[in-house]
Amino acid sequence: MKTLFLYETTSMLGKFFELEGNYSHLNKVLVNPYKYEQKKIDELSNIIFDDNGNYKVTFLDKPTKDWDHFVQTGFLE
Repeated sequence: MKTLFLYETTSMLGKFFELEGNYSHLNKVLVNPYKYEQKKIDELSNIIFDDNGNYKVTFLDKPTKDWDHFVQTGFLE
C-alpha cells in the first residue's frame, strides 16, 4: 500500500513524492497554519523535513500510477 503526496508551497509548484503506507489522514493538512491539530502538523513535518529543515523526501518528476491513497498538502511560507 502506498500514498502519493502532492506537496505545494507558495514559492514552489506542486511536487510529488510517495511513501509506503496509508497517510490519508494527512490530506489537506498544511505546515504552519493554526487550524489543524499540532499532532498532524508535527507528523507531516517529520515526514517531509529533517532536523535542519531540509527535505528528506525524494520528489518525483511526475506522479506514478502505483498508489492507493492520495494526499494534497503543503507549506505556507
